[in-house]
Amino acid sequence: MRSRSMLSATAILSLGLLPTAPLPAQRLNPVIDLVAAGKPVFGLYAPANRRARPGQPAPPADSMKNMSQLAAEALAYKKLDYVFEGTMEYNFDQTYPPFTEFAKALHEGGALSKGKAPRLTHPLF
Repeated sequence: MRSRSMLSATAILSLGLLPTAPLPAQRLNPVIDLVAAGKPVFGLYAPANRRARPGQPAPPADSMKNMSQLAAEALAYKKLDYVFEGTMEYNFDQTYPPFTEFAKALHEGGALSKGKAPRLTHPLF
């Protein structure tokens, strides 16, 4: 009887010491978690200033928003999973500086939640 009790106690202790599967950590980019779970992902094209079109007058200068205002407008949509910024689809040398300015404005506007595990609220694609 005593050996059976010792064996049971050893088995219980051994099972308690076995490593358990770690819980999946939240990723910095929540879109990865959504895709991995097979859930839909929704995004919005980043807000931008109107550009002059051929044959039409240029938009008034006072209607132009700075990058901080455009970033705040993008961050105002709380139900988005990501923001798509497509200015670099042509002429990298010309479009990289405004893209970088917009990305910095998103960061400064709060696109990265700071907490126990940092997480992007609006990843930039």
